[in-house]
Amino acid sequence: ANTVANFYSEEELLRRSALRLRDAGFEILQITDATINIAGSPKTYQEAFNTELYAEERPVIKPGAVETMGTFIDSPSADRPGLISVAGTPFEDVLEGVAIEEPRYEMAESMFPPLKEYWHLNVPDGVAVGCNASRAHRGGTTGRGIKVAMVDSGWYKHSFFVNRGYRASPVVLGPAATNPTNDESGHGTGESANVFAIAPDVQLLPVKINFVNSVGAFNAAVGLGPGIITCSWGSSVQNGPLSAANQTLATAIATAVSNGIIVVFSAGNGHWGFPGQHPDVISAGGVFMDHDESLRASDYASGFMSNIYPNRRVPDLSGLVGLRPKAI
Repeated sequence: ANTVANFYSEEELLRRSALRLRDAGFEILQITDATINIAGSPKTYQEAFNTELYAEERPVIKPGAVETMGTFIDSPSADRPGLISVAGTPFEDVLEGVAIEEPRYEMAESMFPPLKEYWHLNVPDGVAVGCNASRAHRGGTTGRGIKVAMVDSGWYKHSFFVNRGYRASPVVLGPAATNPTNDESGHGTGESANVFAIAPDVQLLPVKINFVNSVGAFNAAVGLGPGIITCSWGSSVQNGPLSAANQTLATAIATAVSNGIIVVFSAGNGHWGFPGQHPDVISAGGVFMDHDESLRASDYASGFMSNIYPNRRVPDLSGLVGLRPKAI
């Protein structure tokens, strides 16, 4: 990083190089200070750089640590693998050489959570036992036939879920949300692990929220016809009156509940959680379970009497959560 600027090209040289490559039939995909990214047919490469291209199978490691073979394209015109020499070509005065891309692979994630040195409950078994869900599972109550819509940052189809046979529908995008296969923060993906730990046979309906339009995302979840909507988000509202946006969200929640949908909201991480204090929701707080199985209120989770809704105590019940910082 300290010396890479020494290898940048002059703007005029980049411009002339790009024009010459375009005239030779290449598509210019990207120009940076050091490289020009191009695409073209094998014939275009061979004619422009006076070379032959060939395919060769070489050892690679693919996702899952699978040692196998991968196909590489190469040229005999240079002694460095994957390099096309420009010597003796019309490009030798503007290019140092052409690097042929080669196969690269995702580093596959593990279906097992990472090991941590501090005391923690593992997922899913530790959470299921800590919440007494394992007893319910043995009695046949596993969430089968129940649809749970989760309005959150998205959901990533991680091998943790796939290899355990959990069921999740494709992500539905709320208004202004994008990239349905991505969960940029990981929040929703992590929250879903708790859902499956407690009810492994539910059908998860992930709805990706863009917080510029929370009401729209919540209503998108309602439109999926779930039995339960779970939301681990909100804002801090200590006193009334509610803003217009919060009134609108409160109305959407009340409408969902009136239609028979159970709505769960988190009480907050020290917030005066809204909609966690809405009278129609199940407000979820947090309890910490220590290594000796003792329980105490988590200092990471909220608990309060609402100043907006008379006699509304928050939360209604608590799940398991860590302590400050970061709920670990």
